Amino acid sequence: MYKQFILRNFFGAIPFVVKQLFSLRFLKGVLENLTSVFKTRTNAEKNLPELLSIAVKKEEAGKGAGSILLEKLEEELRKRQYNKYQVIAGDKLLSANNFYKKHGFQLVKKIQVHKGEDSNLYIKTLK
Repeated sequence: MYKQFILRNFFGAIPFVVKQLFSLRFLKGVLENLTSVFKTRTNAEKNLPELLSIAVKKEEAGKGAGSILLEKLEEELRKRQYNKYQVIAGDKLLSANNFYKKHGFQLVKKIQVHKGEDSNLYIKTLK
């Protein structure tokens, strides 16, 4: 998706990207995301892989595409000999939280990745 966007819109996107890179909001978001790693890790589970996001087209939601993506990810994690991984979902994202619970993720703790916004840290043990 990113490759297609860049190939089609490279020159038109440059002013937008430059403006974003120097905006306080963007820099704050980058800093929050970088420091979130320290908020989510426990000493016992420092090296867990993390699923950052699953995205499907709105018209495909609920048809199994997300489940297939998750299955493929888990196949790859098993090949790499991981037995657990984690994901963070914003507390207000009900469909995302329900998706992860439905697929066997266990809520470990609530955290704040972004100031004032609660998120849920889930871990799934692979079979």
